[in-house]
Amino acid sequence: MSHCDPTTLALVALGEDIDPAEAAHLELCEQCLTEAAELSEVVTLGREAPVALAPAPPQVWAGISAELGLVGAPVGSNRGQLLTLPPARTPESAAPAAGGSREGGSQDGGTVVPMRPRRRFLGVAAVAAAAGAIVGGGLVWAAMDTAGEPAAPASQLVAQAVLDPLTEDVAQPGQAEVLDSPDGQVIRVDATALPPRDGFYEVWLIDEDVTKLLALGALPAGSVGTFTVPPGVSIEDFPVVDISLEPLDGDPAHSKQSLMRGVLEV
Repeated sequence: MSHCDPTTLALVALGEDIDPAEAAHLELCEQCLTEAAELSEVVTLGREAPVALAPAPPQVWAGISAELGLVGAPVGSNRGQLLTLPPARTPESAAPAAGGSREGGSQDGGTVVPMRPRRRFLGVAAVAAAAGAIVGGGLVWAAMDTAGEPAAPASQLVAQAVLDPLTEDVAQPGQAEVLDSPDGQVIRVDATALPPRDGFYEVWLIDEDVTKLLALGALPAGSVGTFTVPPGVSIEDFPVVDISLEPLDGDPAHSKQSLMRGVLEV
């Protein structure tokens, strides 16, 4: 069968049920799995985005206005102003097509064939729209410096760990990174080697004695997830990163089916 369409991949990234035939194809198609994993990361970032976002700097609005040819708003204005597009050219003022004639206001031309939209772009747009709805419709702005170039990332690597497979059917190890961000510490978990299974994967922080556990959140199969470390929790007290397979039974306790595990090293 053909590859999964963008809508189906968006539903997978959002954790929704899809047609069984599409699900069977997704389990065997590396291309579709990769795209679904990328969209899942978009959803994760959208769900973790703060509801209240800082206003865009004046130079961002100036760049947008210049790029789109917007008129009617002063430079640096981001609210209370009406932005309009320049008036569209009428057919009489448009340049004739090659080989065409403008006599009598008519023009010969070939059949216009609409461009085929890019499949991956549509999937990202659908998931980004859904993630925007999750955070209350907030706009995510990229930080720009005065020269119009993206600013350097503010996150700093604090610790990392190799997540060793604990079962024979997981062929490759995963990776965990602890990052200091402006909003606190986060853990980025790469477990793309985990195959789809019944149930769901859960990421945990565990102490050295394996007696205290802290659930961070669910991780879609074959994906990379970013999780917030709760305030007041130190990775020195919970240095073990564990990924378990959890059944859909409503029990929040660890299932004792760990598939990957590693110790964070500063």
